[in-house]
Amino acid sequence: MLRLKINGIVQGVGFRPFVYKAAVELGLKGYILNSTSGVEIEICGSEKKLELFVERIKKEHPPAAFIRKFHIEEKEDVPYTEFTIQQSQNSNGSTQISPDLAVCEDCVRELFDRSDPRFNYAFINCTNCGPRYSIIENTPYDRPVTSMKSFKMCDYCNSEYTNPLNRRFHAQPIACPTCGPQLKFLDKNFKEVEGDPIENTIKFLKEGKIIGIKGIGGFHIACDATNFETVEELRKRKDRPHKPFAVMCYPEKISEVVEINEEQYELLKSPAAPIVILLKRELRINAGAFEERRSKAGALERDERSDPRSFSNSSDSRSFTNSSDSRSFTNSVWERNSQRNSVSGNAGALEEERSHAEALEREKRSDSRSFTNSSDSRSFLNSVWERNSQRNSVSGNAGALKEKHSQAGAWEREKKIADNVAPQNPNLGVFLPYAPIHHQLLSNELPFLIMSSGNYQDEPIAAEEKELSGLCDFFLTHDRPILNRSDDSVIRSSRTQNVMMRRSRGYVPSPIKLPFKTVQTLGAGAELKITFALSKEDSFFLSPYIGNSNSKQTLDFYTDTLEKYKKWFKLKPELIVCDLHPDYMTTRFAESTALPLKKVQHHHAHIAAIMVEHHLDEPVIGIAYDGTGYGTDGAIWGGEIFLADYAGFERLFHLNYMPLPGGDAAIKHPIRIAYAYLLESGIDPDFLEKISEIEKRIISKQIENKFNIFQTSSMGRLFDCIAAMLGLFPEITFEAQSAMALEFLSGEKGISGKDNYPYNLEKNTIDIIPLIRAVANDVQRKEPRHIIAGKFHSTIINFTLEAVKKAHRKTGLKKVVLSGGVMQNKVLLEGISKVLKKNNFTVFVPSILPSNDGAISVGQIMVGNGKM
Repeated sequence: MLRLKINGIVQGVGFRPFVYKAAVELGLKGYILNSTSGVEIEICGSEKKLELFVERIKKEHPPAAFIRKFHIEEKEDVPYTEFTIQQSQNSNGSTQISPDLAVCEDCVRELFDRSDPRFNYAFINCTNCGPRYSIIENTPYDRPVTSMKSFKMCDYCNSEYTNPLNRRFHAQPIACPTCGPQLKFLDKNFKEVEGDPIENTIKFLKEGKIIGIKGIGGFHIACDATNFETVEELRKRKDRPHKPFAVMCYPEKISEVVEINEEQYELLKSPAAPIVILLKRELRINAGAFEERRSKAGALERDERSDPRSFSNSSDSRSFTNSSDSRSFTNSVWERNSQRNSVSGNAGALEEERSHAEALEREKRSDSRSFTNSSDSRSFLNSVWERNSQRNSVSGNAGALKEKHSQAGAWEREKKIADNVAPQNPNLGVFLPYAPIHHQLLSNELPFLIMSSGNYQDEPIAAEEKELSGLCDFFLTHDRPILNRSDDSVIRSSRTQNVMMRRSRGYVPSPIKLPFKTVQTLGAGAELKITFALSKEDSFFLSPYIGNSNSKQTLDFYTDTLEKYKKWFKLKPELIVCDLHPDYMTTRFAESTALPLKKVQHHHAHIAAIMVEHHLDEPVIGIAYDGTGYGTDGAIWGGEIFLADYAGFERLFHLNYMPLPGGDAAIKHPIRIAYAYLLESGIDPDFLEKISEIEKRIISKQIENKFNIFQTSSMGRLFDCIAAMLGLFPEITFEAQSAMALEFLSGEKGISGKDNYPYNLEKNTIDIIPLIRAVANDVQRKEPRHIIAGKFHSTIINFTLEAVKKAHRKTGLKKVVLSGGVMQNKVLLEGISKVLKKNNFTVFVPSILPSNDGAISVGQIMVGNGKM
């Protein structure tokens, strides 16, 4: 007889019914049960069948399961007469909790099957899908310790729940319309509105209303992504004038709006169902090439006469973002290529296109079932792409298209994502419906929904509708509590790999292995993109994204989630590690505890986090290109090349220090950074536009008197400087806005690798003053902006390579780790990786952990233990 103890994600993922079925098929006897340590199995049978049984568990376990530890011991036989699933037990260990899982294809199929008892039921789930993390109170994972405990199962659900061969055996969220949670539709005063909640939601979304939708791990704020005016209203309410919104797409429509391959599609429809940032489908031309043509046509000068203070706040509707006027940068650079997407002007051609579109619509499934139900995603995608290639001939300027379609009576069928959903951005964040309620809302008539995080700007995601008071016209909600909030995860897809930007729903709280054992440690995190991490033996548990501010709501969410993690995973931290910055909320929290405290330099933690991801436990050359990090000398670091391991670091190279007037205040006004950098570089900054005379006088006086001036080596601030010199976002409304604009302007084809600006690399300093002077000269000579942006990126790639080569000659190391928020720049990440690999360096880049501050807490744990 064998006794097996299996630890990992083995509860709530169909593991016990899988084991039961395997044992019965092999004629084995014994039992399986859940414990707080995972699952325990005792099993009797012939040696050959026991070997087959163990092999099947290891190789054929449910896809959502993750086996962390597999312990086998032999025991004397016990006279079992059958194989059973026994009652869960408590033990001294801890199990792991499954993330929330996207609704599976089987459940979606039943959702739209009129003969199924759960037809059109918004809470359909099984052991392969549905809420897990968001509904759990304690372990082991059983219904009495979840938010489903108040919903008593009916006989029908109980018959499935207790049948080991059923797909819903011990699916803790199991429910049906008779016994489970129910939807409600509320007005803005939280009073229930008569009628079917789903039908009401669809009706009001079509009418341009903004609706709070209670989902799996929190609320979304939803509106029709094709309604320009509604999107503008949402921006006003959320105080989010420019930051892109993510769009949930009706699956059959996704390839109409983004460039997507099979691998990216598989990521979108994976159980984690993240937001994936992809290239907009209409942007098939290089932004730089378009800029060059636009410049030759004389349009550049007209753009620069726009409101110098903002790209989207013009009340006369001619703003950089919102303009329907031909002077708008949006409609001149980012609109569809009219030569490629011509629209026939006569009604006959339009009628022919309309008839063709109707024929295509008839081919689609009448029951509106999900794209994810297709068993052959490749053939389905090919089919959709083929249809799209036929339909893409009808495009062009939105205004002209609307007029022509109205003449033919076909406009209502032509759904396009509004320009202000992701303005001045060649990319679009998209995700597929991952909860049953999403499948119920999306359709051919409502194919694209903005599903923005349900919160006020930078605050934690809301779990109750009253937290969104004033933001929504209506609420689609329900009576199943959200016990544990988690926002949507975000991944940026590139040609070479996928980069995690926010690790949250669908991924937490899955553990990640450490390269060595640690004492139980709490990594407190940073100030932005706040997370914490807890280590236990050779694993760590990363929290969901907490928030992006130091408000009381953020701290409450932080401490509440921390207490739950300690309870679930039986953790009692013996050490707490935080950032060097004395004013971070997380630093103050760490200092308030009674635990032994260690403080870690910000960029050392960045590099250590990516070392953990790749299980490195050796010295490396670590590159941390970032925005802000408190240095050991009291300056603001961010353009760093280290010799690093977990025990310490040596600062091999850094950008030379430049003046940052007013500290953090300048970050929101990049034009001030540009003015200060130009003065420091000995250049007359009077050519700069969009800066007031009073700002000039104050900054000049500050630099002269060295008053309220901070020294910084930040790569992020260098990006801000160059972007502002080019007239891109002299003021920003969200983090890295100007740097992103500079990246987009360079374009993938704008990096030659040969045409660079000058710089000096002396001792341990990368002197950027020659670069700034050269850029200033090009700006004043009116060199096309995309050329400047491309040369700037190429220069960074070039001096990084040169610095790493010198670091190698000094240290003998060939392993290079790339980290920091600036490494979210796809042009830089791919370009630096490429040239380093070409020069025989082994490059480690962020993938499952964010390169930004979302992984700082992980690096803190490792550095804190490395110093012991």
